[in-house]
Amino acid sequence: MDSSLSIWESCNQSQDHTGRLQKPVAAASAASSPGRRDQTSPQAQKPWHHFTHQGKPYRLVRMLPGDYPGESIQPHQTATAKVYTLSGTVQVQARATARTPHLVHVIWEDEKGETFGTWLPRLSVKFDSLPPSTNE
Repeated sequence: MDSSLSIWESCNQSQDHTGRLQKPVAAASAASSPGRRDQTSPQAQKPWHHFTHQGKPYRLVRMLPGDYPGESIQPHQTATAKVYTLSGTVQVQARATARTPHLVHVIWEDEKGETFGTWLPRLSVKFDSLPPSTNE
């Protein structure tokens, strides 16, 4: 036994390790170079998050109803909706399609003709006329 080796190292050298799993060794690649690690990949563009209003692009802030069951609004009701974006709120003419005790789902078309829909807080949606909800 070599005195420069610890008892564990000498034991490992003397045993046959065939058939045992080996710790994986990372392969050197361009992705693991220090300069590459500092770079982040660009955010994937999700077109359903972006809409245009009065010539300016906006990104939606999405809300979800959670476990509350949605009640369909039939026929869809016209409304003025305050849509929340990352750069503030935008007021659009929309149609309400469903509601929960706290949120209302609205749809609208942006200036490019694309249809968007999102859940908004009830206080952000002003209806032209709407029958009383059965959930209240």
